[in-house]
Amino acid sequence: MKHYLYLMSEKIKVNIVAKNKIPKKKITPKTRVTKINLTELREKFTSDSYYRTTHSIVNKINNHFGWEESILPILKYEDHFDEIMRYLVDTYVIHRKETLTAKLSAITHPLKIIGYTGHLLNMRSHLKKINIPDNSNTYIEWDEIVKILETNIYNCRHPGGKIIALTYKYGYLLSISEITKTKIDNREKTLNYLDLDDKIWYIVGDINKNKPERQFNVNVEFIDLVRKLIRVGSSWLISKKAGNPYTSPVAMKHLNLSGFTINQVKRALEKQI
Repeated sequence: MKHYLYLMSEKIKVNIVAKNKIPKKKITPKTRVTKINLTELREKFTSDSYYRTTHSIVNKINNHFGWEESILPILKYEDHFDEIMRYLVDTYVIHRKETLTAKLSAITHPLKIIGYTGHLLNMRSHLKKINIPDNSNTYIEWDEIVKILETNIYNCRHPGGKIIALTYKYGYLLSISEITKTKIDNREKTLNYLDLDDKIWYIVGDINKNKPERQFNVNVEFIDLVRKLIRVGSSWLISKKAGNPYTSPVAMKHLNLSGFTINQVKRALEKQI
Protein backbone atom coordinates (compact mmCIF):
# COMPACT_ATOMS: atom_id res chain seq x y z
CA MET A 1 0.00 0.00 0.00
CA LYS A 2 2.78 2.45 0.93
CA HIS A 3 4.52 1.67 -2.32
CA TYR A 4 1.33 2.34 -4.27
CA LEU A 5 0.75 5.67 -2.50
CA TYR A 6 4.33 6.70 -3.23
CA LEU A 7 3.93 5.97 -6.94
CA MET A 8 0.64 7.91 -7.06
CA SER A 9 2.21 10.92 -5.33
CA GLU A 10 5.11 10.91 -7.80
CA LYS A 11 2.67 10.74 -10.72
CA ILE A 12 0.76 13.73 -9.37
CA LYS A 13 4.03 15.69 -9.07
CA VAL A 14 4.90 14.87 -12.67
CA ASN A 15 1.46 16.03 -13.86
CA ILE A 16 1.73 19.29 -11.92
CA VAL A 17 5.17 20.01 -13.35
CA ALA A 18 3.91 19.21 -16.86
CA LYS A 19 0.96 21.61 -16.46
CA ASN A 20 3.14 24.42 -15.12
CA LYS A 21 5.86 23.95 -17.71
CA ILE A 22 6.18 26.96 -20.01
CA PRO A 23 5.68 25.81 -23.59
CA LYS A 24 8.50 26.53 -26.07
CA LYS A 25 7.86 29.31 -28.51
CA LYS A 26 7.45 28.16 -32.07
CA ILE A 27 10.24 29.35 -34.34
CA THR A 28 8.68 31.34 -37.11
CA PRO A 29 10.78 31.11 -40.27
CA LYS A 30 11.87 34.39 -41.79
CA THR A 31 9.87 35.47 -44.80
CA ARG A 32 11.79 34.66 -47.96
CA VAL A 33 12.07 37.50 -50.43
CA THR A 34 10.94 36.29 -53.85
CA LYS A 35 10.92 39.50 -55.85
CA ILE A 36 12.27 43.04 -55.69
CA ASN A 37 10.68 46.25 -56.95
CA LEU A 38 13.64 48.12 -58.42
CA THR A 39 11.94 51.52 -58.41
CA GLU A 40 11.62 51.36 -54.62
CA LEU A 41 15.41 50.93 -54.29
CA ARG A 42 16.44 53.67 -56.70
CA GLU A 43 17.67 56.04 -53.99
CA LYS A 44 19.82 53.28 -52.45
CA PHE A 45 21.89 52.61 -55.58
CA THR A 46 25.45 53.95 -55.60
CA SER A 47 24.50 56.24 -58.49
CA ASP A 48 21.44 56.92 -60.60
CA SER A 49 23.29 55.84 -63.74
CA TYR A 50 24.00 52.45 -62.15
CA TYR A 51 20.32 52.16 -61.25
CA ARG A 52 19.39 52.86 -64.88
CA THR A 53 21.87 50.23 -66.04
CA THR A 54 20.38 47.57 -63.76
CA HIS A 55 16.82 48.65 -64.57
CA SER A 56 17.52 48.45 -68.31
CA ILE A 57 19.05 44.96 -68.15
CA VAL A 58 16.28 43.56 -65.93
CA ASN A 59 13.53 45.04 -68.12
CA LYS A 60 15.16 43.65 -71.27
CA ILE A 61 15.24 40.18 -69.68
CA ASN A 62 11.71 40.45 -68.32
CA ASN A 63 10.25 41.62 -71.63
CA HIS A 64 11.86 38.67 -73.39
CA PHE A 65 10.55 36.09 -70.89
CA GLY A 66 7.16 37.75 -70.40
CA TRP A 67 7.70 38.87 -66.80
CA GLU A 68 6.62 42.07 -65.09
CA GLU A 69 8.65 45.22 -65.76
CA SER A 70 10.72 46.89 -63.02
CA ILE A 71 10.44 43.73 -60.90
CA LEU A 72 13.33 41.36 -60.24
CA PRO A 73 11.67 37.93 -59.77
CA ILE A 74 14.43 36.18 -57.84
CA LEU A 75 13.12 32.62 -58.03
CA LYS A 76 12.50 32.87 -61.78
CA TYR A 77 16.01 34.20 -62.31
CA GLU A 78 17.39 31.27 -60.33
CA ASP A 79 15.32 28.70 -62.24
CA HIS A 80 16.11 30.16 -65.67
CA PHE A 81 19.65 31.39 -64.93
CA ASP A 82 21.45 29.70 -67.83
CA GLU A 83 18.74 30.74 -70.31
CA ILE A 84 18.97 34.34 -69.10
CA MET A 85 22.75 34.43 -69.43
CA ARG A 86 22.62 33.01 -72.96
CA TYR A 87 19.99 35.59 -73.84
CA LEU A 88 22.28 38.38 -72.59
CA VAL A 89 25.19 37.00 -74.64
CA ASP A 90 23.10 37.09 -77.81
CA THR A 91 21.34 40.40 -77.11
CA TYR A 92 24.38 42.45 -76.11
CA VAL A 93 26.72 40.59 -78.49
CA ILE A 94 29.02 39.71 -75.59
CA HIS A 95 32.44 38.32 -76.48
CA ARG A 96 34.13 38.14 -73.07
CA LYS A 97 33.32 36.37 -69.81
CA GLU A 98 34.19 39.58 -67.94
CA THR A 99 31.48 41.51 -69.79
CA LEU A 100 28.86 38.91 -68.90
CA THR A 101 30.09 38.98 -65.29
CA ALA A 102 29.59 42.76 -65.28
CA LYS A 103 25.98 42.27 -66.43
CA LEU A 104 25.41 39.73 -63.66
CA SER A 105 26.87 42.15 -61.10
CA ALA A 106 24.38 44.80 -62.18
CA ILE A 107 21.53 42.31 -61.80
CA THR A 108 22.57 41.14 -58.34
CA HIS A 109 23.33 44.62 -56.98
CA PRO A 110 19.77 45.17 -55.64
CA LEU A 111 20.02 41.80 -53.84
CA LYS A 112 23.03 43.10 -51.93
CA ILE A 113 21.18 46.30 -51.09
CA ILE A 114 18.42 44.41 -49.26
CA GLY A 115 20.83 41.94 -47.65
CA TYR A 116 19.65 38.93 -49.65
CA THR A 117 21.96 35.92 -49.26
CA GLY A 118 20.16 33.33 -51.36
CA HIS A 119 21.16 31.11 -54.27
CA LEU A 120 21.14 33.74 -57.03
CA LEU A 121 24.10 35.54 -55.45
CA ASN A 122 26.20 32.38 -55.69
CA MET A 123 25.49 31.36 -59.28
CA ARG A 124 28.49 33.05 -60.91
CA SER A 125 30.17 29.65 -61.31
CA HIS A 126 27.41 28.75 -63.80
CA LEU A 127 28.93 31.23 -66.25
CA LYS A 128 31.63 28.63 -66.99
CA LYS A 129 28.99 26.65 -68.87
CA ILE A 130 28.13 29.58 -71.15
CA ASN A 131 30.10 29.42 -74.38
CA ILE A 132 31.54 32.86 -75.14
CA PRO A 133 34.27 33.48 -77.74
CA ASP A 134 37.09 35.47 -76.14
CA ASN A 135 37.84 38.22 -78.64
CA SER A 136 39.24 41.34 -77.02
CA ASN A 137 39.42 43.15 -80.37
CA THR A 138 35.68 43.01 -80.92
CA TYR A 139 34.14 46.44 -81.31
CA ILE A 140 31.81 47.53 -78.49
CA GLU A 141 29.49 50.54 -78.77
CA TRP A 142 30.31 53.52 -76.55
CA ASP A 143 27.07 53.23 -74.54
CA GLU A 144 27.98 49.65 -73.73
CA ILE A 145 31.55 50.65 -72.81
CA VAL A 146 30.16 53.25 -70.39
CA LYS A 147 28.02 50.61 -68.68
CA ILE A 148 31.04 48.32 -68.29
CA LEU A 149 33.08 51.20 -66.87
CA GLU A 150 30.31 52.09 -64.42
CA THR A 151 30.21 48.49 -63.22
CA ASN A 152 33.98 48.61 -62.67
CA ILE A 153 33.70 51.91 -60.80
CA TYR A 154 31.23 50.30 -58.41
CA ASN A 155 32.84 46.86 -58.03
CA CYS A 156 36.54 47.75 -58.18
CA ARG A 157 38.28 47.42 -54.80
CA HIS A 158 41.31 49.49 -55.82
CA PRO A 159 40.90 53.30 -55.74
CA GLY A 160 43.38 53.58 -58.62
CA GLY A 161 41.23 51.24 -60.69
CA LYS A 162 38.20 53.41 -60.00
CA ILE A 163 40.13 56.51 -61.12
CA ILE A 164 41.15 54.86 -64.40
CA ALA A 165 37.56 53.74 -65.10
CA LEU A 166 36.35 57.28 -64.34
CA THR A 167 39.03 58.72 -66.64
CA TYR A 168 37.78 56.63 -69.56
CA LYS A 169 34.11 57.18 -68.72
CA TYR A 170 34.62 60.95 -69.01
CA GLY A 171 36.34 60.47 -72.36
CA TYR A 172 39.96 61.18 -71.42
CA LEU A 173 41.84 58.67 -73.53
CA LEU A 174 45.17 58.18 -71.78
CA SER A 175 47.24 55.05 -71.37
CA ILE A 176 47.43 53.46 -67.93
CA SER A 177 51.09 54.45 -67.87
CA GLU A 178 50.22 58.12 -68.47
CA ILE A 179 47.67 58.02 -65.66
CA THR A 180 49.94 56.30 -63.15
CA LYS A 181 52.71 58.80 -63.95
CA THR A 182 50.49 61.77 -63.10
CA LYS A 183 51.29 63.96 -60.09
CA ILE A 184 48.79 66.19 -58.31
CA ASP A 185 50.94 68.33 -55.99
CA ASN A 186 53.22 70.17 -58.39
CA ARG A 187 54.17 70.22 -62.05
CA GLU A 188 57.47 68.69 -63.18
CA LYS A 189 59.08 68.60 -66.61
CA THR A 190 59.30 64.83 -66.85
CA LEU A 191 55.98 63.88 -65.27
CA ASN A 192 52.32 64.39 -66.09
CA TYR A 193 50.35 66.73 -63.86
CA LEU A 194 46.64 67.03 -63.04
CA ASP A 195 45.81 70.48 -61.70
CA LEU A 196 42.88 69.78 -59.40
CA ASP A 197 42.17 73.49 -58.90
CA ASP A 198 42.36 74.78 -62.47
CA LYS A 199 41.04 71.45 -63.79
CA ILE A 200 43.73 70.98 -66.44
CA TRP A 201 45.59 67.76 -67.23
CA TYR A 202 49.14 68.26 -68.55
CA ILE A 203 50.77 65.36 -70.44
CA VAL A 204 54.52 65.62 -71.05
CA GLY A 205 54.51 63.37 -74.10
CA ASP A 206 57.00 60.74 -75.22
CA ILE A 207 59.20 61.28 -78.28
CA ASN A 208 60.12 57.59 -78.45
CA LYS A 209 56.46 56.60 -78.68
CA ASN A 210 55.52 59.50 -80.97
CA LYS A 211 53.21 61.00 -78.31
CA PRO A 212 53.25 64.82 -78.34
CA GLU A 213 53.09 67.06 -75.31
CA ARG A 214 49.52 68.18 -74.72
CA GLN A 215 47.04 69.53 -72.20
CA PHE A 216 43.24 69.53 -71.89
CA ASN A 217 40.52 70.73 -69.56
CA VAL A 218 38.71 68.20 -67.37
CA ASN A 219 35.16 68.12 -66.05
CA VAL A 220 34.49 69.57 -62.58
CA GLU A 221 32.40 66.49 -61.71
CA PHE A 222 35.31 64.27 -62.66
CA ILE A 223 37.62 66.27 -60.36
CA ASP A 224 35.15 66.02 -57.46
CA LEU A 225 34.92 62.23 -57.83
CA VAL A 226 38.68 61.78 -58.18
CA ARG A 227 39.47 63.86 -55.09
CA LYS A 228 37.59 61.32 -52.97
CA LEU A 229 39.71 58.44 -54.33
CA ILE A 230 43.23 59.88 -54.04
CA ARG A 231 45.13 58.34 -51.15
CA VAL A 232 45.55 60.76 -48.24
CA GLY A 233 48.97 62.40 -48.23
CA SER A 234 49.97 61.09 -51.65
CA SER A 235 51.49 63.32 -54.35
CA TRP A 236 50.25 60.98 -57.07
CA LEU A 237 46.88 60.56 -58.76
CA ILE A 238 47.23 56.79 -58.43
CA SER A 239 49.51 55.23 -55.86
CA LYS A 240 50.18 52.18 -53.71
CA LYS A 241 48.73 51.80 -50.20
CA ALA A 242 51.51 53.82 -48.61
CA GLY A 243 51.03 56.61 -51.15
CA ASN A 244 54.13 55.71 -53.15
CA PRO A 245 54.09 55.76 -56.97
CA TYR A 246 54.17 52.70 -59.21
CA THR A 247 57.70 52.27 -60.57
CA SER A 248 56.94 49.42 -62.96
CA PRO A 249 54.23 48.89 -65.61
CA VAL A 250 50.77 48.30 -64.19
CA ALA A 251 48.22 45.98 -65.81
CA MET A 252 44.46 46.38 -65.54
CA LYS A 253 44.17 43.15 -63.55
CA HIS A 254 46.51 44.61 -60.90
CA LEU A 255 43.99 47.43 -60.42
CA ASN A 256 41.01 45.06 -60.29
CA LEU A 257 39.64 46.17 -63.69
CA SER A 258 37.99 43.81 -66.18
CA GLY A 259 35.48 43.52 -69.01
CA PHE A 260 37.14 45.92 -71.48
CA THR A 261 40.42 46.79 -73.16
CA ILE A 262 42.01 50.19 -73.79
CA ASN A 263 41.74 49.49 -77.50
CA GLN A 264 37.98 48.95 -77.21
CA VAL A 265 37.58 52.22 -75.30
CA LYS A 266 39.66 54.04 -77.92
CA ARG A 267 37.72 52.67 -80.89
CA ALA A 268 34.35 53.38 -79.30
CA LEU A 269 35.36 56.90 -78.27
CA GLU A 270 36.82 57.73 -81.69
CA LYS A 271 33.56 56.70 -83.33
CA GLN A 272 31.66 58.98 -80.95
CA ILE A 273 33.85 61.93 -81.93
